[in-house]
Amino acid sequence: MSPLPAEVRIFDALQLQPMTVEQLATRLSLHRGTVRKRVLDMRLERRVRAIHAMPSKNGRPWVVYSINQFCQTQKDRS
Repeated sequence: MSPLPAEVRIFDALQLQPMTVEQLATRLSLHRGTVRKRVLDMRLERRVRAIHAMPSKNGRPWVVYSINQFCQTQKDRS
């Protein structure tokens, strides 16, 4: 059985709690660059959203992501 695609694994992990790119990479045993690219792709598809950034020890921002609540954002316009 083939492993789940990175997008699916990231999406499933984010269902549990918001996480930084670094936390996702560690939890899913993926490279940080891979996680960042996949999350950015998912953002473009409006499947996840960035909440906020906070500084890490080395000064680089840690971007925290969460699942978008589509039922709340896509209300009927009638």
